[in-house]
Formats: sequence, C-alpha cells, structure tokens
Amino acid sequence: MKIDKTIFDRVINEKWGRARIAKEYAVADREAGQVIAVCKYLNEQNTPPGTDPLHAETGIKEYKIAGNRFKFAAIADTHAGSRVAKFACLEKFVDYAVSQGVDLFFHSGDWLDGTNVYKGQQYEQEALGYDEQIYLFKHRFPFNKIKKLYLIDGNHDYSFYKAVGKCAGRDLADEIPNVEYLGSMAGMVRVNGILFELFHGGGSAGYSKDYKLLKRIESYQSGHKPRILLTGHWHTSLNMTTRNVTAFHVGCFQGESAFTRQLNLNPTIGGWIVEVLHEGPEIKSIKSEFVNFYENKIIIEG
Repeated sequence: MKIDKTIFDRVINEKWGRARIAKEYAVADREAGQVIAVCKYLNEQNTPPGTDPLHAETGIKEYKIAGNRFKFAAIADTHAGSRVAKFACLEKFVDYAVSQGVDLFFHSGDWLDGTNVYKGQQYEQEALGYDEQIYLFKHRFPFNKIKKLYLIDGNHDYSFYKAVGKCAGRDLADEIPNVEYLGSMAGMVRVNGILFELFHGGGSAGYSKDYKLLKRIESYQSGHKPRILLTGHWHTSLNMTTRNVTAFHVGCFQGESAFTRQLNLNPTIGGWIVEVLHEGPEIKSIKSEFVNFYENKIIIEG
C-alpha cells in the first residue's frame, strides 16, 4: 500500500486507527498496522510524504542576461558525501569560470551521493545521511562566488526521496537564495529566449560516448527541442550538435570508486565553459572549452 499525503494526514491528523484503514483501503489488519507505524515514523522524522518530484510539474523558468553574448558553466555529478568527491577541483573550476566572466552555472544532477543506490555504497561514503550530505554540499560549493545556479536532481539525489521523502533540490533552493531547482532527472530554463534542458540519464553509457546523447535528441518531437542540452550521469565529456541541438556530456567531480570500476566508467573530472552569441532566441555561434583536471591540475581543452 502506497503511503501518500492523504493517508499520512488521516493517520497523523485525523487519528485513523488500524480497523478503519483496513476497511477503507481493503487491506489486511497487519498491513494497516504497518502503514500506521511508517506514518508515525515519518512524522517523528519530520518527513511527511509529498508529491513525488519525479512526476511534479515545474514548468520552464526564465533568465535574462543583458546584451547579445553570455557565458555559462555546466557541471554534474559532484556526489557530495562520496569519499572520492573532488570538491577542491570544483572550487578551482568555479574560480576559473568566474575569472572568464561566467556567473551562470548549471548542475545536471547527482550533486549528492545519495543512499542505498547500490549494494555496499555506505562503505564508499564519508557522510551517510541526508542532513550530512546536504551540509557538505552547502559548505563546499562556493555559492558566494557565483550569481546563479540552476540544478536538477539525479538518481542519487532522488534516492533520498525514496528513502525518507525528501526532495533534495527543492530543499536546497529554499535555503540558498541564488539556487533554483528545475526538477527531478530533467528540467528546462530559457536564457534570453534560448531553451536549455538539463537532463540526468540512466543505465550504462552505451557502446560509444555519443550514443546516449543521440538517443535523447532523437526522442524530441519537432517543435519541442531544446537548443542546448546538458547531460549528467555518465561521468564523461563530449560536445556535439545534431537536429539543431547542441549537446554536452558535462563531466563530473567524482573520482574513481569500486562501483564505477564495476561499471567500467573512467570518470572525466571537469566541466564546460560555453560562450553564446545570439540575436534574440537564435544562436549565431557557440564557443566551448572543457576544463579538465588531472591530478588536481587544470587542463584547458578548447
């Protein structure tokens, strides 16, 4: 039996008992007792169930930058809470991006390491719980150096909703003024009329680096395509344009772990800095450089 906000309110606020729940929802007495126990636990932990963020409508946000030229930075997979998170590299990346005139940042998910995403994950973490991982990200990401951060939740962030009913991205945006949450696994924002999609994929990378990007772009119906696609999850970097969609695998800031070795992932540490020249919503040119890190040193790839 799914525990949603309605049943939670009936147990906690209306004081429904086991017999009434069993009758109204046509479940066994034992299952009704389990429902009451879970609702009481969620209430004690101050984590009442809400709308599943994976299915919540967030709409398309709007952001304006003066002029016909702007720069943005794209990152993903910082995995706060992982023992191999690369926050020293991330801070160097932010410093470099800001020095190049960037004040708009995008994060394509898995900004937290999550919980119970795979067997044995807890042995690869320095922070185990939701509060601890949120605390790490808030104190290690240099929010004070940037003007705006748009982000989505990836599958690791979403794991906290499945575990304790918390929407990580929404909670962060409520607390940090220059952060805006776009959704779970995907979200859209228009910058000066140019449509961006942030997307967090799933599964293995495929037989070639461009395979997942191509499949995503092929899935768009005509008239509903973003102009720029920024993808996380696969911990790699790539830039390509097809169907008038300029797409990026945006890299990561998590080093190699036992889990990534099992998946044959070779993490590419770094992020993209992109300059866009446009006339209204029409892009005239896109210039990009990937800021790569090897042994914590910056390597610029044009």
